[in-house]
Amino acid sequence: MNPLPQRITPLEAVRLLRSDVLAAMTLPAAVTNEQRFLVWWVLSGHREYAATQVPLSEQQQRFLFSPLPGWPVKGGVGMNLLLRSLFANRPDLQDAFDITSPVGVWDAVAWFYIT
Repeated sequence: MNPLPQRITPLEAVRLLRSDVLAAMTLPAAVTNEQRFLVWWVLSGHREYAATQVPLSEQQQRFLFSPLPGWPVKGGVGMNLLLRSLFANRPDLQDAFDITSPVGVWDAVAWFYIT
């Protein structure tokens, strides 16, 4: 007897449909494909698939918004993976912020949280 097929979530369905986005994102090599998809989802996928509104879990929020090691942190805020991904994939942000300097990092962090 065949078991009933498991239902997949809308987000899992989009992930199956859009495996192409995994290679398109510039992210550190240690980031898994599931994490790459999550970054893409937050940056643009949720707009492409607006009917698939999925809240982020606490674990996903921590992954995306926790300060990255090796970057300055103040009050629990600093360069996070989502901002780093935006910066790596958007030339306009690379032109706007010099993240090799502490002032540039904090300007980018301020932009990220204020806009």
